[in-house]
Amino acid sequence: MELKEQQMVNMCERERDLETQIQELGRKIKEYEGGTSDAAYINKLEAALKTEKLHKQSLIQKVEELAAIRLKESNKKSKGAKDNVIGKREREIMRENDILKEQIKNLYNEKEKLISDMAHQIREVTNQADYYRNEVRELNDVINDLERSGKNIEHRRHGTDPHNGIGSPFDLPLPHEGWLALKPDKARVKTKKTKDMQWINVFGLLTSHAFTLFNDDKQNAVPHVIIDVIKLFHVRKVTEADVRSADPNMLPKIFHLLYDDDLSGTSGSRHASSTDLSSDSHSMHRDEQWNRHEFQDLTFHMTTHCDHCHKKLSDMIRPPPAYECKKCHFKIHKEHAKTGDIPVCRITAVSKELFLMASSESECMQWISLLSRLIESRSASAVSRNPSRRIPIHSHSHSSS
Repeated sequence: MELKEQQMVNMCERERDLETQIQELGRKIKEYEGGTSDAAYINKLEAALKTEKLHKQSLIQKVEELAAIRLKESNKKSKGAKDNVIGKREREIMRENDILKEQIKNLYNEKEKLISDMAHQIREVTNQADYYRNEVRELNDVINDLERSGKNIEHRRHGTDPHNGIGSPFDLPLPHEGWLALKPDKARVKTKKTKDMQWINVFGLLTSHAFTLFNDDKQNAVPHVIIDVIKLFHVRKVTEADVRSADPNMLPKIFHLLYDDDLSGTSGSRHASSTDLSSDSHSMHRDEQWNRHEFQDLTFHMTTHCDHCHKKLSDMIRPPPAYECKKCHFKIHKEHAKTGDIPVCRITAVSKELFLMASSESECMQWISLLSRLIESRSASAVSRNPSRRIPIHSHSHSSS
C-alpha cells in the first residue's frame, strides 16, 4: 500500500509538471499566434501531449492492477489467519469436549459401582436379617421345648403313679377343648384341584379316653374324627418341610398327630414284604438298629430340628447329612442312626396322621403338652399291664446266621 501511495504521489507531481508545461506551451502558442505561427511545432507539442496522456493512463492501470493483486493477497492472508484461529479454537473445544465426556463416563462408572455395592450390601443385610430371624425362631422353639420339658418334669415330680413312676392321665387338666383347624388330606386337595389349601374348622375335645374332633361345638354335633387315646403314639410341632403350603406365620400354631387306625393285633411284621423276609443279616441288623424306621437320605434347607437331639438339622448352603423315616417322618442327624437308641417306629400300614392348627402358639403348645403326656402315660400303663407287647430294640434272630 505504501508503494502504491508513493507511485500515486509521483504521478500527481508528474501530472502537475505536464499541466505546467501545457500551460507554458499554450502561452507560447498564444505568443506565436500573435507573431509568427509555427504549425509544425504546434503539432509536435500536441503529439507529445497525447503520448504523455497515454503513458499516464497506462501507469494508472498498472498501479491499479498492482493494488488489486496486493489487496487480494492481503485478503487471502487475513482469511488464512482467521481460519487458523477458528481451527485452533475448534480443536480446543473438541479437547474440552473429550475431557468432559471422560469425566461424565468416570462419574457414571462410579455411580454404577456404588449402586452395585449398595445392592450387594442390601442382599447381605437381607440374608443376615433372614438368618437372625430364623435363629430367633429356632431359639423360641428351643425355649418353648425347654419350658414344656420343665412342665413335664414338674408334673412328673408332683403327680406320678407310685407303681410305675409315670404320671396318671387322671392328673392332667382334662377334659381340654377348643377350636382347631384341620388340614385336609391329599386326596381331597387333589379332588378339588386348587392351589390354595383350605383348612377345615373343627372343635377339638381331649379326654382321658379319646381325642374327638367335631364339626360344631354343640353337644349334639356330629363327630368328625374319634381317636382312642391308646391309638395315639406321637405328637410334635411341624416344620417348614412338613407343611410347605402353609404361611410361615402359621407354622408355630400347627402340630402333627400320628395314630394307629387299627388295634386288632396286627403288627408291623405282618405287613412286611417277601423281600424284607428274605433279606440278609446286614439288612436285618440295620432294621433292628433303626428300630423299624425306614430311613431315607435327605438334606433340609428350610428350618428343621432333629427329633432326637433337638439341634438344628438344616442349613441354607450346606445342610448336615440327615435321615427321615418314610413312615412316621421322624427326622434325625445321620450319626444318630448308628447308636441304636432312637425310639421305635410305630407306624403300620393302617397308621394315619393329622395336621391341626390352634388359634395361637401358646394354645398349640398346650395341646402338644397334653397329648404328649397323655400318650406317655397311656403307653407306659399299657406296657406295664401287658409286658408281652414290648417291642425289643435288639433281637437275637440274626445271631444264628
